[in-house]
Formats: sequence, structure tokens, C-alpha cells
Amino acid sequence: MKKINFICVGILLFLAGCSLDDENNYNFRYDLVAIDSVTIPDTLVYLKNYEFQINYSQPNTCYFFEGFDKTENKNTVTIAVINSVILDENCDSLTHKKISKKLLFSAARNDFYLFKFWRGENENGEATYLEKKVPVVSE
Repeated sequence: MKKINFICVGILLFLAGCSLDDENNYNFRYDLVAIDSVTIPDTLVYLKNYEFQINYSQPNTCYFFEGFDKTENKNTVTIAVINSVILDENCDSLTHKKISKKLLFSAARNDFYLFKFWRGENENGEATYLEKKVPVVSE
């Protein structure tokens, strides 16, 4: 019983130390950022782990990398870069600041993958992709 009380007191002290009155209260949104290029193997080995290199251009100084949106549907893997964008700030324009991030991937299928890397939207508002079909082999 003493152990439970100790844990409860610890949680209360932790919560009391957290302030909801953050002086850096930013307004932001999440945006997809177009992928410029990728570096992935030509062949994957079944059940092996990989680091894919994903390259994109940071639009301005108010964009910050948040992660990847990765959706798998059978053999098709759709990947996009997610950035948070600070609003109501003076942002400096960046001329082609290239960002490179690693995406961890495990080859859990033993046939092939069709990777679709989000490149943006065309003039009709339809998503465009850089597509790479990669076979999976047994070791």
C-alpha cells in the first residue's frame, strides 16, 4: 500500500510541475512536403531491416520535420514527409535547403513492394508519386 501511495504522490508532484501557461505558445499546422529523391536498395532481403534515405527541400525556416506518414496496403507502401509549420511568425526564405532523413523499413513480405513516395499535387489537385518496384528475395 505504501508503494502505491508513493507512486501517486510522485505523479501528483510531476503534474504540479507542468505548466499549461507556456510562454512559447505557437500556432502551427502539419503539412506534407514533397519528396525530391530517395535512396533505397534495388532488392530487399526478406525479414531484413533497412534505412531508406528520404530527401526533401525545406520551404522556409518555419518548417520542422515531424516524421513520416507511411501507409501499407498489401504490396503497396505509400510514404510522405510530414512537417509542422509555425504560423504567425516571420519566416526566412530558404533557397533549396536540402534535408535528408532516414526511414526504417522491415521487409515483411517475401515477394515485392511497390513504394510510392509523395511528390506533391499536379495542376488538377491529384497526388503524384515517385514509384519504385523492389523485389524481395530470400537470403
